[in-house]
Amino acid sequence: MSWKIVADSACDIIDLDRKCPGLSYASIPFVFTVDDRSFTDEEHFDTRILLDALAKAKTPSKSSCPPPDLWADEFKTADHSIAITISAELSGSYNSACAAREMVLEEFPDKKIAVINCRSTGPGNILIAEKAAELIAEGISFDAVVSKLNEYVSHVHTVFALCSFDNLIRNGRMPRLVGIAARALHLWGIGIGTPGGKIELIGKARGGAGAVNSILKDYSEKRQGGSCLYISHCRNPEVAEKIRDQVMKMPSPPKVRIFETRGLDTFYAENEGIIVSYDGILQKHNLFSPILDRI
Repeated sequence: MSWKIVADSACDIIDLDRKCPGLSYASIPFVFTVDDRSFTDEEHFDTRILLDALAKAKTPSKSSCPPPDLWADEFKTADHSIAITISAELSGSYNSACAAREMVLEEFPDKKIAVINCRSTGPGNILIAEKAAELIAEGISFDAVVSKLNEYVSHVHTVFALCSFDNLIRNGRMPRLVGIAARALHLWGIGIGTPGGKIELIGKARGGAGAVNSILKDYSEKRQGGSCLYISHCRNPEVAEKIRDQVMKMPSPPKVRIFETRGLDTFYAENEGIIVSYDGILQKHNLFSPILDRI
């Protein structure tokens, strides 16, 4: 019996560190349009090229989610498939994967396919993909894997810190004057992923040190046990390492891993942006109002 975990490129990994016999992993890409150029978020894609293009863009840039055909091609290659998508509230990727599921099941009704709305991105999706691999390795049924994985999603929390707002301003997702003022004052925007999978701005911090303190405060207040804290950064290893080092000084520290953002999280977090996800919260927290619409 073959298994496959299929993730869109909102998940900041190309392959899983942990797999078991009969399990494979596939990543399918988002595509970005910047002025008249197109970029595909595939393996070995150099995010510096994307950042440079975004910095020089004269028109609003956009991202496009993977079409159903790409999902379907992967689903056809395994008996059991688990799709890991960015939050359905932020992108059409979840709906695209669901459409692919129906296409494949119509042709191959004996296959088992589940689409997991991670309600997160980046490191949160890595946590969920790794949990899927762990559950599959236990040898439990497909339905049990899906049930436990959806339960795990509800215990993963994401917090982010952005110091650049250019792409948000260009795409009309932040008022221009607010973004310019924040940049002039060297302010970072601090936000969270809500229970419903949206992104909400909850505060601001001055400089990288302030951003680190805000993320640590979020973790200290919301953590209820948990075993992992993952960090994705966009060309900012120094701040990522500061967060890791401070977390490791806490009582009963979790497993901490650091990743570089792939194209999609680079597109929205921008240069020096930080995304942190951790498990173990009792429930996700819902605060204030959203600053990002659908990708």
